[in-house]
Amino acid sequence: MSAWILRFSDTRVTIGIPKPVTVLRVTTDGKETELEVLELGGEAYPGLRDLVRSQIEKGRPHLILDLSSVERIDSNGVGEIVAVWQHAKNRGGELVLAGLKPRIRDIFEILYLDKVIPIFDTVIEAAIYLARSGDEPRGSTDSG
Repeated sequence: MSAWILRFSDTRVTIGIPKPVTVLRVTTDGKETELEVLELGGEAYPGLRDLVRSQIEKGRPHLILDLSSVERIDSNGVGEIVAVWQHAKNRGGELVLAGLKPRIRDIFEILYLDKVIPIFDTVIEAAIYLARSGDEPRGSTDSG
């Protein structure tokens, strides 16, 4: 498998390439954390709940949903994201969002979901947040 390694002062991020699930290995403060990035595309992702559940069952409850390819989202899509966020939270994990286009981010802000689900401009910012947060979920972080 090919991989990229990015370094940010005390943090190293190794990115595996297979999609729709990308594995990130983030090393910060000498601790390595393995994270899953689930890339969503188009208007919907029909297998999102099953995919998130399978990742949590594999012992990876800290997940990043990359919405950078999502152009539109309706109430069903928002509902799915909230449902998988709640599923991760109920199992001691955390789900964060990354790469939202302004129009998509506005929807989350209008619904005040940005106060509940952490949203980041990039997958890398989300990965560093999750790696540093350890096992204790933190409140929403507005990176921009």
